[in-house]
Amino acid sequence: IIPKGRQMFLSWLSIALRVWKAAKFPHELIYFDALKLGLSEHEPGSALDMLRRAKLILARLEQDRVPVKLHRTYIEFPETHSRIVAVGSGADQLRGVTPTDILMDECAFWPEAEATFMAARPAIHSGKIWLVSTVECGSFFSEMRHDRTGHGRPDPNAEPIPRIPVQLAEGVLAYRNPKNRAHVLEIWPH
Repeated sequence: IIPKGRQMFLSWLSIALRVWKAAKFPHELIYFDALKLGLSEHEPGSALDMLRRAKLILARLEQDRVPVKLHRTYIEFPETHSRIVAVGSGADQLRGVTPTDILMDECAFWPEAEATFMAARPAIHSGKIWLVSTVECGSFFSEMRHDRTGHGRPDPNAEPIPRIPVQLAEGVLAYRNPKNRAHVLEIWPH
């Protein structure tokens, strides 16, 4: 879980890290999950917009060109047999697949964030689910971050259990929630 402040480029960084992973490691199946798939790649906040950003990153590589096959809703990496796929939020989009990595961008604003997350949990066997979002109080993302949910319905009366954060750098804290076991990486501009 990575909460972010406005005007931070953590979505771009998260996308770039997934591009690197697909380009360098074999048989990766990475999902870019957003509120909606989108009708075009220029629709802000859509999964197709996330895929467009990945294509821009690949196009701007100067020294280390990566062979890819570009499609409307996915990118293929022939050398590693990896793929990045754009999907919209919702529990049904993730049923029956086994991705190695799922990036859920701006998930604090999804109406079905909890259902999507719960459907993703059994789908992800050896990989990770990354929740990256601007903070929205009362959202599923906020409840996960503060360890008040993750195993069912949130308890509005639950008191947060103290966590012991580790400062990785100035403005960067990492900790693990004791109840839902989520790793939280807080990065704040300074």
